[in-house]
Amino acid sequence: MWLTFQDWRNARFDCKKCGWSGSGNDLRPSAVSAYDYFLCCPGCKDVVDTVRTPTFKEAREHWDELDEASRQQVLRGEQVQKEYQERKLTDPQQLPAIPDEKIVLTWDMEYEEGGDVLIKHGDRIIWREPSRYENSDRFKEVANLLLLKYGRRLADLVPTDVTILYLIGDHLSADARVKAVRRSIRENHSSASTG
Repeated sequence: MWLTFQDWRNARFDCKKCGWSGSGNDLRPSAVSAYDYFLCCPGCKDVVDTVRTPTFKEAREHWDELDEASRQQVLRGEQVQKEYQERKLTDPQQLPAIPDEKIVLTWDMEYEEGGDVLIKHGDRIIWREPSRYENSDRFKEVANLLLLKYGRRLADLVPTDVTILYLIGDHLSADARVKAVRRSIRENHSSASTG
């Protein structure tokens, strides 16, 4: 069962493993990703339920229930989201022309806190936007925009060793999604070469 906002703290829970029963306030939250927490039994430590971090919309709906530190966290998060929306690649026309017949691009990133994703052609940065953890879906979106701009001349979009770990994060299926995007780009390019 998915619980939202803070309602899990006042809910009643039963542990199927050891028989403990009590309030959500007695459970021990344990982070499993940037957004999800396991709620663990205080007796046997087994997972009783999962809670998801509230969305900005949910936080705004419960604004009066938040303490000042939580409100500041929401405001910072909304600012980061706004900047991301303003700076992310949305149109192939935002990309520069590249005359090469075979284009291999690199998905890199600045490594300091809050660093940008860097799309590079050799040493030249052709696009930069805010980075996001566990962002394999964005990798696919950007790849599609690159294909719209460069067509079959795009031969690959290669994540660096460090950025692939950041792209995949804790999602086991993300590695397969990134590989599928790259395979699709390469197949598209090779069909142009042989066709």
